[in-house]
Formats: sequence, structure tokens, C-alpha cells
Amino acid sequence: MSLEAYAGTLTRYYTDDWERAAEPWARGEGVVVERIAPDTAAPPAAAADVSTAVRAWREALTIGLGDRLAEPIEWSEDHDLPYFTDQLDWPGYRSLVLWASYAHRPDLSRPTEIPEGWEQDPAFLASLPKESATPYRQVLQPSLWLPARFDFAFKASDVTGTETWIGSTDALHRQLGLLCDRTFRVPASELTASQANEPAGTDELERAARRASAALYALSRSACEHRLPLLLVY
Repeated sequence: MSLEAYAGTLTRYYTDDWERAAEPWARGEGVVVERIAPDTAAPPAAAADVSTAVRAWREALTIGLGDRLAEPIEWSEDHDLPYFTDQLDWPGYRSLVLWASYAHRPDLSRPTEIPEGWEQDPAFLASLPKESATPYRQVLQPSLWLPARFDFAFKASDVTGTETWIGSTDALHRQLGLLCDRTFRVPASELTASQANEPAGTDELERAARRASAALYALSRSACEHRLPLLLVY
């Protein structure tokens, strides 16, 4: 299963009016990319209906969070807004989550190779409780980030009713920048998806975490600049 990150309106996303990162390249190379959906999958809903559902869901979140918010959760779902995508891949995202976990718990021994998962990793588990006060909460838990200013992550139903962890694009962008400054010793804006700026002796997990950080930081910057939601697409 592939992993992609998408920054754009939720209306465009849920109406399937966007291309995955590899599709423009594949089209230019004459390669046919076919999206595989379950046989029971319903056709995308009308954009007007989706926009209405997004607004209702957003208002319900604002009401539910109440005093935890300094301002209502709002953004434009205008169809003319741009969207941005990038491929993360699971090993890279897994490495980023673990890199952030061990940045918070340097007393634990970090793996140098990419493990199969992170759910039972001791540093990850130690960083999850609220009392851990990890400065990388937005990196560790959410798979959906909204263009709103708050520093916490919370679990709630998304527009389709699926329970998910939700965070803030602004907080994600700041926390990724902090993580890069403290651990890679380079501004996140200078990280690239290539090996060009990797120091000698960089191990497998750090190499993958650098690449994932570069991709997610760039997307979170675009999401902040254009006030767009950002989500992981499985």
C-alpha cells in the first residue's frame, strides 16, 4: 500500500478531483496509471454536496472544541484554490515518526535500520501520553491537519465519519522545523529529498527520516501559505 500526502480543499479531495504525485510524470512518459477502488465503491459525490458536508463538519468541530480554540476553524473550499501532493512512502514516514520519538527520548537506544512498524516502539509509546509533553505531537499522531491555529492533537470523526487523529497545519510546520533544527542541525527549508546534504555516516533510518521531513515540511508550508487542509492518503 502506497502513502501519499495531499494539501488542498477537502471538496476537491473527496470528489476525486486531483492527481497523485506520480500521475503527471506517468502521463508524460505514456504510462497508464489506474486507480484501484473496491467494487462496492460509490461514485464521488457532487462538489456542492461535499462542500456543504465539510462546512457542517467544520462547524461541529469548532463547537465541540469550544474554549480550546482561540478562533473558529475556517478556511475556503473554493474550487480555484491550488492543491499539492507528494509521495512519502511508508518506510520514510515510519522513520520520521521514530526519529521524532527518539528526539524526545534520547535516553533510549534508537534503531539505525527501518523497522517494520512503530506502534510498539518504546520511544513512540513513551511520547504518546499528554504528560510526556513532547514538542513533536503533530508529527507523531495526526493523519489530518487543518489550517487553524492550535497546538494540540485530538481524535474525532472526519467528514466521512471515520475516526482519526487531527492536528494543525501551522503547528505541524513549526514542529517539523524545530525537529530539523535540533536533530539534523540544518533548517528544514534546506533539506532535500536527495542525499546531497546528508552527512557522512548517516544511517538508514536517519536518511529516510530526512527525506520524509523534507517532503512533509514543504507540503505543510504550502498548506499554511494557502490555508489548506493536509492529509495522509493511504
